[in-house]
Amino acid sequence: MPNVGFTLSVLAGGGNRQRAMGLMTLPVFSDGAGQFRVDNVPAGRYMISLSPQTNNGMTGQSAAFDVINQDVTGVVVQAVSGAGLSGFVALDGNQDPSILSELLQFQVQVFVQGSGNAANAASVQTVPLNADGSFQFAGLPAGTVRLSLMAQDSTLQGAFKLLRTELNGVQQPRGIPVNSGDQVGGVRLVAAYADGIVEGVVKMQNGTLAPGARVLARLTPAGQQGQGRGANLGVASVDSRGHFIIENVPAGSYNLIVSVLNLQPGRRGQRQQQPVSTQQQVLVNEGQVSNVTAVLDLGQNQTPPTPTPAPTSP
Repeated sequence: MPNVGFTLSVLAGGGNRQRAMGLMTLPVFSDGAGQFRVDNVPAGRYMISLSPQTNNGMTGQSAAFDVINQDVTGVVVQAVSGAGLSGFVALDGNQDPSILSELLQFQVQVFVQGSGNAANAASVQTVPLNADGSFQFAGLPAGTVRLSLMAQDSTLQGAFKLLRTELNGVQQPRGIPVNSGDQVGGVRLVAAYADGIVEGVVKMQNGTLAPGARVLARLTPAGQQGQGRGANLGVASVDSRGHFIIENVPAGSYNLIVSVLNLQPGRRGQRQQQPVSTQQQVLVNEGQVSNVTAVLDLGQNQTPPTPTPAPTSP
């Protein structure tokens, strides 16, 4: 295949499942017969793989090899038809034309976690939104696709939050699986304008924080437990006075979860104690500040002391 772009990356160690560390990158281009050559390569373990070819929809598998004290020949990198993925971005809530105009200044980024022998490989592509809010990717490797919104203008960073990713109307919290050659349509990214603010005070009772403990405040959609990937719509640390602020929040109803991250030394590094947390609902209006007060009971999970038996009479 002529003029196929390659990337040569240093591997951390042996095996097809090793992650490329990217310590050295060398661009390589094949000739008209599909042959390629790299000179002056120091000893080490390498992986060579096809760069995404968005212009022709091709992608490729990876090949690992060792360079010790002699030339390496016969390395084969298999080019395959990549997956395609298309959809559009929909605005939830306020449909003001100026807000829609800001949304169209964003880009869609796709992150593909490889599958099979390339389970530890990853691919990232970014495309701009079309005037109608649509987007299209080509040349994606097989794996699990996750999508996000990226601001081209730094002043718009955080102006929108991606609420959910849907495929044919079904939410995809764990990403969208694709195989080589798949053409996946019907993707819908639901975003919301995020200019609300939650300010709060956390009052702690029945105890004190352990040394090194942190208190976090986070927002999850009302009615959800908030444990899955992407469930957090905002998170902030609570300072020593008990204050916190979460910015860039879309209008809506949320669970405010305040919890203690309390790490203790353990046999294998650090482990978290039984969590201490509290939860309450908060309503956020567009462009306004919502003030909340949360009470955190630090003694809620303490083990009661063992009573001392009364002395027995002789």
